[in-house]
Amino acid sequence: MKLFFTLLFGLFSISGCSVIEPHISKEYKVHTGSIEEGFKCAEKSIDLISKEQPNWESKVTKRDSLNKVFETGDFDEWNRMWFRVKIQFYDDSIQIDVKGTGPYLHDLGVEQALNGFAPLIVKCLKE
Repeated sequence: MKLFFTLLFGLFSISGCSVIEPHISKEYKVHTGSIEEGFKCAEKSIDLISKEQPNWESKVTKRDSLNKVFETGDFDEWNRMWFRVKIQFYDDSIQIDVKGTGPYLHDLGVEQALNGFAPLIVKCLKE
């Protein structure tokens, strides 16, 4: 069994693939108000950034009011293409997680994507 995992890891290493999807997560201190207001800001921010950068997944796939979670692009599915976002809302902060996967799990630039998306939603929540 150990040999199997060694060979499997070796194949990923040789092919240039990473078994971990490129992603970044960061918390932002901001009062979120009602969850519906938060979801509206999330949708507005996704709409804005996906018009500027077409490699953002704009399809909302989760709006969970009970757990205060918003997601695009089937966020939890492995190895999906383009930028996807998961936002967890808390009373005085939000946690934003961005995945950015290209062909062969290539990192599309998740840190830059987060830095472009986060100000949009933070500004909207402060309005």
